[in-house]
Amino acid sequence: MTSASAPDPLLAMQTNSTRRWPPLVSRLLRSSRLQPPQLRQAHALVIKVGLDLLPFPVGKLIAAAAAVADAPYARSIFDRVPAPCLFHYTALLRSLSLARTPAVADAFSIFSSLRSSSGVAWDQFAFVPTLKVCARGLALRAGQQLHCLVLKLGFLLYVNVRNTLIHLYCRCGRAADDGRRMFDEMPQENDAVSWSALMNLSHHGSEALHGYCIKSGHYSALNVATAVAAMYAKTKCMDSAAMVFDATKGKDLVLYNCMVDGYVKSGAIKDAFALLARMKDEGVKPNSATFVGLLSACASSGAVVVGRHIQEHIKEEGLELDAVLGTALVDMYSKSGCLDEAIKVFDGMVGRDVQAWTAMITGLGVHGRAEAALQLFRRMEDEGTRPNEVTFLSVLNACSHGGLVAAAKECFERMVYRYGLSPKMEHYGCLIDLFGRAGILEEAHELIRSMPFEGDAVAWRALLAACRVHGNVELGEVAQRTLVSLGDEHPSDVILLSSTYAAADRWADIEQLGSVGADNAMEKKKAGRSLIEMDVPGLLPTTIMGD
Repeated sequence: MTSASAPDPLLAMQTNSTRRWPPLVSRLLRSSRLQPPQLRQAHALVIKVGLDLLPFPVGKLIAAAAAVADAPYARSIFDRVPAPCLFHYTALLRSLSLARTPAVADAFSIFSSLRSSSGVAWDQFAFVPTLKVCARGLALRAGQQLHCLVLKLGFLLYVNVRNTLIHLYCRCGRAADDGRRMFDEMPQENDAVSWSALMNLSHHGSEALHGYCIKSGHYSALNVATAVAAMYAKTKCMDSAAMVFDATKGKDLVLYNCMVDGYVKSGAIKDAFALLARMKDEGVKPNSATFVGLLSACASSGAVVVGRHIQEHIKEEGLELDAVLGTALVDMYSKSGCLDEAIKVFDGMVGRDVQAWTAMITGLGVHGRAEAALQLFRRMEDEGTRPNEVTFLSVLNACSHGGLVAAAKECFERMVYRYGLSPKMEHYGCLIDLFGRAGILEEAHELIRSMPFEGDAVAWRALLAACRVHGNVELGEVAQRTLVSLGDEHPSDVILLSSTYAAADRWADIEQLGSVGADNAMEKKKAGRSLIEMDVPGLLPTTIMGD
């Protein structure tokens, strides 16, 4: 029996853990490579060593969930806190502000709970994420209610609150009145972020805002100049953006990236490459964001030679193949027909996220590797990455291309029952197309009728095309009549139904359809065009288009 004076070894171990583990957990949660699987591992560690009742680690867990935009997980942690403090509330509100879908009602519920909590002193940091949720959700009225509370409690003195209000009004289309009025009320305290908030979101009066910026003396601030350049780049006024760029001293990476992205979106790829060379000459080291836009342009145009040149740039700069950059390369190589190179990039990536997995699954699917796409999906789940709606759409597309009916049904059910995701029209469309290809026409018809929203013309037209292939006249007639009732008639519909009648030797029915299909079938199609990419040594690769 342990004597009364002897120390309790369990208590000593817990006390030692309490001192030892918080710094480790804090470093782990602040890691730039933190992903949802690592977050859950950190949470398990916190519980295992007995830190789950301490406010510091729990608050850090909620903040980390916010950093990876996992609002449901942040809320599940928050709900288990017996007496949440201000840090817990603001971390949860921040997670809602970063969520894929802005949940205005949830944010207001948390904010109201904070207001009614006795003994919790609150500050301006509770307003900022709540206002951001309103801005993302275009909830102007809700934002105005918060504005009234800000005025009542005196938090308008804080520049970050004022900047977020400017952002809200600009996002909600009130830049010219409420946003500008908010900006002008206290001009002596507005900082460069205030200018950026007003200019980045204003689509009208660009030259006037630019002139006002110069007149008021804020033009020398680098982030103000960046905001002006971004404003011109958004409207594809790259000559004006270049004028601002050239006049700015001490250019940083953000300004360079803004210009590179602007040139890419304006179709001026050579100018974007020229700017990359200028960055190198001026000693500005690029990052992932510098190359992502260029790779996206290569993926859209199939310019794989240019994409390879960009990958060489990436290697020369010694950049880590992170999730953002790796996903862009996987997407580019997959869309350019270079699946093996895409797989090689994917295997060499650091910290794959859901977008990276989805890009690789998509690439396998469009190249007819349906089984490989399914295996990769299962591996994704095994490694702890939660799929989203886009991931399931990629898997269903792969199943459709590969004719995997059973696997597609299982995937669809998994999406709904395991992950609680709501299928969109695109998900139903994949199944309908697959059922049509497999000849399961009645099942395809029943699926269209059971959808929670009215079937669109694409789904019915896919069914009509399947009826032609498999000779189902009666169902083909139903599909064609439905297309007429939807007001989405197309000449191809009559042609498809005529072909269905012809396969069944029902020539009288073809005559009743009239000559609309025949007349449209004789219309001359536009000539096809080919793209040939040429890689001339010493020059930027060019694309030649011909008939």
